[in-house]
Amino acid sequence: MNYNSRNREIKIIELNCKSIMGKIQEIQKLINSRRPDIICLCETWLTVNDREPRINGYCTVWKHRFGRGGGLGIIIESSLQYEPLNIRLFPNGKWEILAIKINLGNSKEWICILNVYNPNQNVTKEEMKYYMDQLGNKFIIMGDFNAHTPVLDNTYHNYRNAAGKALEDLLIEENIILINPINFITYIDYRTGRPSCLDVCLTSPNIAAQTSLSRVEDVGSDHSPIIATVKLKPVRCIKRTYKRWKTKGINWRKWKTDIPDTNITQPNEIESLNDDLVERLNLAAKSNIKLSSGTVKVSKSTPWWNSECSKRVALRRKAKKRCELHPTPENIAILRKRTAEAKYIIQKSKKESWREYINSLKMDTPIGEVWRKIKSIKSQYVPPNLNLKINGTFVETNKEKANLIGKYFQETGKLSGLIYQNDMDIVVEHNSQFRRELDEYNCEITLGEIQENIRTLKDTSPGIDNIPNSFLKHMPLNILKEVRDMFNTSWFSGMLPTIWKTGIIIPILKPGKEQSDIASYRPITLLSCIGKLMEKIICKRLEYFVENNRMLGKYQCGFRKGLSTIDVLLRLQNRIRQTIDKKEYCIVVYLDLKGAYDRIWHKGLLYKLANMGIRGNMFRWLQNYLSQRKIMVRVGDTLSDQFDIGTGVCQGAVLSPLLFNIMLADIPVEHEVDIYCYADDLTFSTSSKDIVTCTRVMQRYIERLVKWLEGWGLVVSQEKSSMQVFTSKRKNQNAIIRVKKQVIPCKKEQRLLGLILDAPNLTYKAHVNYLTDDIRKRLAIMKVLSSISWGASKKVLRNFYIAYVRSKMDYASVIYNSAARTILEKLDKLQNVALRLMLGAWKTSPILSMEVEAFIAPLSNRRQMLTAKKYLKLMNSPCDNVTAEMIGITNILNTTNNNPTKSFSSEAKTIMTTIQFKVKKRNNIEQMKYLPPWKSLSNYVKLDMPDRVGVRDREIFLDMCNLEYNNCDMIYTDGSKMHHPEISTTSSFYNEKTKETTNWKLHPDHSVLAAELFAIKQALSIINLYKNNTNYVIFTDSRTAASLIASPTGTYAPVVNEIQELILSLNNRKRVAVQWVKGHADIVGNTVADLSAKLAHQNNRSVMFPLMLQELISILKNKFLTYWDEDWKYKVELSNKGLFLRNLIDNIHFKNLTYHKTRRTEVTLSRLRIGHAAVKSTLHRFNLATDDLCQNCNVPETIQHLILVCDKYVVPRRQLIISLQNVGINNISLKVLLGNTNQTKNCRRFILKQLIHFLTATKTIGVL
Repeated sequence: MNYNSRNREIKIIELNCKSIMGKIQEIQKLINSRRPDIICLCETWLTVNDREPRINGYCTVWKHRFGRGGGLGIIIESSLQYEPLNIRLFPNGKWEILAIKINLGNSKEWICILNVYNPNQNVTKEEMKYYMDQLGNKFIIMGDFNAHTPVLDNTYHNYRNAAGKALEDLLIEENIILINPINFITYIDYRTGRPSCLDVCLTSPNIAAQTSLSRVEDVGSDHSPIIATVKLKPVRCIKRTYKRWKTKGINWRKWKTDIPDTNITQPNEIESLNDDLVERLNLAAKSNIKLSSGTVKVSKSTPWWNSECSKRVALRRKAKKRCELHPTPENIAILRKRTAEAKYIIQKSKKESWREYINSLKMDTPIGEVWRKIKSIKSQYVPPNLNLKINGTFVETNKEKANLIGKYFQETGKLSGLIYQNDMDIVVEHNSQFRRELDEYNCEITLGEIQENIRTLKDTSPGIDNIPNSFLKHMPLNILKEVRDMFNTSWFSGMLPTIWKTGIIIPILKPGKEQSDIASYRPITLLSCIGKLMEKIICKRLEYFVENNRMLGKYQCGFRKGLSTIDVLLRLQNRIRQTIDKKEYCIVVYLDLKGAYDRIWHKGLLYKLANMGIRGNMFRWLQNYLSQRKIMVRVGDTLSDQFDIGTGVCQGAVLSPLLFNIMLADIPVEHEVDIYCYADDLTFSTSSKDIVTCTRVMQRYIERLVKWLEGWGLVVSQEKSSMQVFTSKRKNQNAIIRVKKQVIPCKKEQRLLGLILDAPNLTYKAHVNYLTDDIRKRLAIMKVLSSISWGASKKVLRNFYIAYVRSKMDYASVIYNSAARTILEKLDKLQNVALRLMLGAWKTSPILSMEVEAFIAPLSNRRQMLTAKKYLKLMNSPCDNVTAEMIGITNILNTTNNNPTKSFSSEAKTIMTTIQFKVKKRNNIEQMKYLPPWKSLSNYVKLDMPDRVGVRDREIFLDMCNLEYNNCDMIYTDGSKMHHPEISTTSSFYNEKTKETTNWKLHPDHSVLAAELFAIKQALSIINLYKNNTNYVIFTDSRTAASLIASPTGTYAPVVNEIQELILSLNNRKRVAVQWVKGHADIVGNTVADLSAKLAHQNNRSVMFPLMLQELISILKNKFLTYWDEDWKYKVELSNKGLFLRNLIDNIHFKNLTYHKTRRTEVTLSRLRIGHAAVKSTLHRFNLATDDLCQNCNVPETIQHLILVCDKYVVPRRQLIISLQNVGINNISLKVLLGNTNQTKNCRRFILKQLIHFLTATKTIGVL
């Protein structure tokens, strides 16, 4: 721990704020300037429903009064170690009290601080003494005593009240000291100007001589803040963090050139190679990059405070001081005036500053800046210090804290009750000694493999070597080759540098846990980024082997390609629905594993890897990876001692999720019990007509499972495990399941992977209620961002709603979509609120119109679309997909399949039939094949062209061909798509040497990207037919297509995988490359291919090429847009609501969205389009105006009358008409001005611009 050199005193401010929310701005300013340790607040006027203020760098303790007024708060500087004090209340006492104690050393010496407020009651000496006796040896009592006594103020001679008399008696009879000087004025009555001494500071005798009291600057309350300074040394920790490289905006080119050459000879030991590389990278960084200071800076800024605020506050303080000296009626009146002026100016300044801050969120604001500001608005308080306790005693130094946490994590990983297999040692030893590297996954690591993995790195915190991922991303080629050689040294020797196996643990407080309890922290491990890069390479190789050979259990869905939490929930829901349909019982058990990742048995894991067939380099590397691991805990900038870890996998390591999946891959299976596993979330279900049979089957399996888990070092937490019983029977019999003889609770509601399941009928009512509460909180942030006359733009608000609000409702909506309509309507109401905020629309605005104006589909449509999308994914998944099998995904036309009522399958099939989307058959691919990660295409697929300033693209292309492809035949491919007069998609192929062109017409629903990929595939297939040894290069102007081919990806997987296999196969006997070139760069071959593709639109026949999943989803979205459009028109006609907008636009389309830089303008345009604007006809309709007549024309004032007819606006209307006629628009109507016309995008913008000019000239834009 680092002690502050100024840590010789405790500063305590006491203030009766008389409503903290009205003074919070100036209190914040006072705290920023004085930096007190403790602030005792009286009369906060907060209630239990109010939002409690947060102060940067401070913790808070509050005590709210249930009625009006009163309330106490204590604000504590976060570096202090404190505890709230539970003070017994005096029977029928009058004081409001709140107390804490501050650690002065070793948790044996404390100073107690009692904050009191007397609500002008007759407090007795006995009550004061009762509280004083509970405070211990050293204490301070501060607060508003509301006591009048000559001891405090002798200005009024012998005037005293009951509280004053009690204080006098206390001072005479008890061992307590008054710190207040005589006539220490702390209060002025704004009605009479009479000063009083109401705020009091009392201390125990042993600290009285070390305590001084003074007043500080006024903050707008009728009480003056007082500050007590106590000459004591509290336990205080300077908040520091580790120093890291500040890589933003640096000159990477210079950094690269400054990396010294290595002096290490090759080959060498892995330790030396890694240490040398780390040293050289850090050496280059020292001369180019700054290190952070390591000090945690607390924001002190009050950006809304300006010179006018300072001026008004100074005038108020001057008036208050004058009133203290001369309380005349004139001075009292001036004080009241100055107080009101200061309050008004401060509130106005803060409001304007806030508006300016929010107004900066324009439609063209970068998305990163938008989310940074939103994050600052919704930021939550995080405890900055680890105030740990051991046996009730605070741990004081960071070193002690770090060592205790490290020791705790070391102890929790110790295993017992392990069951050794007879052949375990033999199998592990055999696989570690295996030297014949016949398996492909044991081949050497390539440069392309490293570059591909570097490309996907994120900016995470570095490990103990302080090398961030940004260094790896900017490494020059010669250093990358060194990294490749170092990785291969590690790979073939089976040895890892010690630094790669040493993790820095960052203890993270678990949500809702007590921060003083050492068990409340989750260990997040920071590892060497260089080591994690190699882990990433090994992980992909291991994952490919495991998945390709189907080594994992079908029940495992966590961290696997193509599987997610939704798969687990779909499988479980289907089982429960089947049970309810059959009127049976379904028991679902949820088991929780204690420290699952921390209790992985290394030898047991190696045994399982060996039995899977992992051997050679892979096995030896993993064996060394798991051995001799060490951790160091970081608290602030202090590291603990090193601790040896013999079990577990790091939370934060790349390999950990996969290794954990392997550990659970052979979990016991019974045909009567279904298993649902997502990482360490284990769920089991069984069903039967008889609850007794159901219970017996589940109990038998749980006993077998627990024994198996403990045999492999994993322990079930009985306290956190639970169960549910689902049935449609009215008589719901109880079931009892025990884990190690302890009954686990049977719950009505259980959260599983973010979804709340409610027994016994699975109505999802509990989950929708939870969503409703959470969405309201999210909408509160949206309300802060939006206003009618100022605020964030409609585009920002719309994106915020989609990304932050609707995304919450989207999760698992394909499952809870089966809930009753009355339950789901709760969410519809919340979306309607969001639409009004987004558009600035009136509450009377038709919901149908708001949805169209914002281009936000009804939630029911959204849920249906997501359900259909998931259904499509399952239909196109490999035929061995367990989720599709379990929930009955078959041909959509197959009506014989008996899917449960309200199940996903039955709902999805109904939806697909409704939108007339036909899916003829399931995918017949047995298993999706991917390119092995050790086979890199970087040598065969090139994504860049040389870039030379001042040289034409065609000349650059010719130079590149002469330099790199001089001995290659050149082939050009292209794809084309046209929308008029009909939709058509084509591909083409051109061989420059033979002058041969071939083109194909594809299905019209194919995308241009699919056409480009098809052309490349056809070119490769044709080359494959040639029996010559000629080298070829295929030029494509689609960078996206080339990128997909170059990297392993799931997008357009069937055709991309086929192309990748052809490239690798062809390059075994000749050179075949794919090169991206710029389009429209006057490259002859590219131009010929482009013309050929366009000519193919006239073909009479089309070739069969299956639609990709991404294209099917695009078709699905268009189908739903059409469905929404038809449904909208039908509902408008049926309800006669939203007719105004219906008459303006022909169809729902994204192009109907209109944005503008000014929030007020956007709101006005939206209201005009919806038809609910502040014109007399609308106002009168909702009783907001006495009549509906235009004051100028004496006819009903409608939107059409205002814009096109009213005589009052003849001149600006003439200018509007002339401007539109100049661009060829002669027939002017509301549909032309506000609606969806057939004009181009630029023309629509021009029309809106002229309309805005008209509204501005008529001064109606701020009124409507």
